[in-house]
Amino acid sequence: MLHRAFVLLLLSSLSLGGCGHPLRDIAEKAKKAGSQFNPDRGTEKVDSCAGTPTTRIQLTGNLQMADVPVDFRPNQPDANASLAIRGLAYGPEGKPVQLTFYFAALGDSGFAWYALSTSTHDRELGSGVLEFDEQGALLSTELTHELRLPGAGDILGAPVELWFGNTVAQGGDGLDGVISSDQPSEAAGFEQDGTPADSSCAG
Repeated sequence: MLHRAFVLLLLSSLSLGGCGHPLRDIAEKAKKAGSQFNPDRGTEKVDSCAGTPTTRIQLTGNLQMADVPVDFRPNQPDANASLAIRGLAYGPEGKPVQLTFYFAALGDSGFAWYALSTSTHDRELGSGVLEFDEQGALLSTELTHELRLPGAGDILGAPVELWFGNTVAQGGDGLDGVISSDQPSEAAGFEQDGTPADSSCAG
């Protein structure tokens, strides 16, 4: 089961422009998709004192359609981002990492995303691009910088798998994760599969 680091916000009033899917249904569809998103991590023994690093993150929400691109600046991320989705993840040995995924319009039907962490003084840890069709369905995703989370000594761990939804390119409907509509941008959820280190083991 996914460790829920951020409570899903069921947004009952938001609807996708022109396609009739309320955003609250995105959360329900994401739960069903979670069984595919979060397969068994294996049977290897894990040091429960150290915790387990995050290997997968699942995001859901709505991005308001925008025709004009913005100049995203990591040193002023909240000034020009279309949406920010925040949550807690875990680096190597279960080190907590406060993550914020910022989404910035590229114009037409695309959005760039940037993963920043206050744990590393707003250092960019990952980035990529999401493409949507005219109905707001997620067509495809592209990585430009693999997300890796820092552990002790700020040593980066293995790449983290990101799930923004089952894309049209993958045979999905593109409406069960991050979508785009003419409605205001809203965060719906942040889920990840890591666990924190057990502080009771100290000493």
